[in-house]
Amino acid sequence: MKTIIYDIETIPDLDFGRKHMNLDGLSDEDIGRSMFFQQLQKHGNEFLPIDLQKVITISFVTEHNGHIELSSCTDVATFLDSIKDADHFVTWNGNRFDVPVLYFRAVLNNLAVNEKIFDKNHHTDLKGYYQMEM
Repeated sequence: MKTIIYDIETIPDLDFGRKHMNLDGLSDEDIGRSMFFQQLQKHGNEFLPIDLQKVITISFVTEHNGHIELSSCTDVATFLDSIKDADHFVTWNGNRFDVPVLYFRAVLNNLAVNEKIFDKNHHTDLKGYYQMEM
């Protein structure tokens, strides 16, 4: 069995903001600030929706037949190719963030996704098991 434990990191999709939010001509920093501000005004928080997230890095651990490999990449296509034959996935909040972001980016770029990533029998989201108290 091949298991993938992964986490993605994102930033605002500045190209989307530039093209579709009338922010052309602004610096990247100002586009990001404006996207967060518009989100705050509309929804009361600065957390951008899935379609406004751009993946900048994916870190993952692969365990296969007792062999463990640490990897990272900046390209969604590279990651999806790396996990195409995986049997099980482990994330933290993956059901609500990582999987939807990856799926959106895959659809946007016409990339194939290992369907097991969506299946609760093949994906363990640890946030569902552990609640952190602060």
